[in-house]
Amino acid sequence: SSSSLLSRRTLAAQRADALLKEVEEEHTDIEPDVLLYTSVIRAWTLVGTRNAMLKAEALLQHLMKTNYNSKKQKPDETCFNTVINGWAKSNAPDGANRAEEVLRSFEDWNDPHVKPNVVSYTTVIDAMSRSPNKETVAR
Repeated sequence: SSSSLLSRRTLAAQRADALLKEVEEEHTDIEPDVLLYTSVIRAWTLVGTRNAMLKAEALLQHLMKTNYNSKKQKPDETCFNTVINGWAKSNAPDGANRAEEVLRSFEDWNDPHVKPNVVSYTTVIDAMSRSPNKETVAR
């Protein structure tokens, strides 16, 4: 059933998130990289709820604010696009708008090597076209 799938996905995302926090806090010999963060973000996006997407976006924002010891922790196109796609496919009524907001922060991101690509824009356009929100579609 869809509720048991949702609860399994939620549990998986919670476990992935807990493991990430454990690596961050207890394993000082391991530096979590963008792939690890993106994997946890992806786990939250698979849940598909607004609350799960807020957690996914918070992880992206955490990466954006981190003082980087290395390039390994900088968000890349895949990381941004995972959050954009998650909002676009979520059951959140404001999902298309949130996807666009993440796209705008991606456009403003201060890394000249990490910029939105065709996937970023196509995903937001698709989300807007399917949005139940009339103001979103009218843009």
